[in-house]
Amino acid sequence: MMTSRAAIITVFHRFGNAPLIISRLLESSLLNAVIIANHNPRAIIPQDPIFEHPIVKIVSSEKPVRASARWKLAEKLQFDNFIVIDDDTSISGAQADYLFRALDSTPDAPCGVIGSRFKLGRYYDYQSKKVLNTYHLEETGEVDVLHQVYAVTKSHVDRFLYFEKHLQSFSFSDPNVVGEDIVISHCGNKKPMIYNLGAIQQDLPGAWDPAIAVHCEQDFDVKRARILSEFDKLNLYPIRCNDET
Repeated sequence: MMTSRAAIITVFHRFGNAPLIISRLLESSLLNAVIIANHNPRAIIPQDPIFEHPIVKIVSSEKPVRASARWKLAEKLQFDNFIVIDDDTSISGAQADYLFRALDSTPDAPCGVIGSRFKLGRYYDYQSKKVLNTYHLEETGEVDVLHQVYAVTKSHVDRFLYFEKHLQSFSFSDPNVVGEDIVISHCGNKKPMIYNLGAIQQDLPGAWDPAIAVHCEQDFDVKRARILSEFDKLNLYPIRCNDET
């Protein structure tokens, strides 16, 4: 049986970035569908013929929702593997194909192109108000948390929904929930991987606009540190990547 594959592009305020993201993904030789997860039902959809492409579909939520809702959408979609991408980031079709093939080779490990590494139990310095991570791009290796681009299996998605029901620090019911990248990064039987696929297009328009960027919100990093600490208690990974350095 052939593996079915879909890309999910999450949009809220930055619908204007979607045509570029879609057009580059459509260069893929492996994609069966490109789903636009529109989390803002009031969004004005740009007039662009790219949205009429036969494998492109827009799925709009009934009310404004956070990025984490995309994983509930993924559960409902009938595909085996997914690339889930933020609306401030773009990868080429060839880069998407590489990630899909990496997932075929190592389905136990979610993968992407950008990630963070930590030391066990040291995630946030409350005095300096700084995240205690190292940020990695354009290299290949294990990370603790993927960012912005996520290649995952349906099994990873199912495990995400299991964690959401059992974690105290992460819940769909929280209107200000953050940290879904942390949760999906813990949904494999192996640590997530990033691959050096060359340059990607990061920081598309609006990426650092404090009025709309979730990562600019107050207590964003504090909330994320709580999720990481809760995962430590589950002992899924007895060490973090930077414990080895």
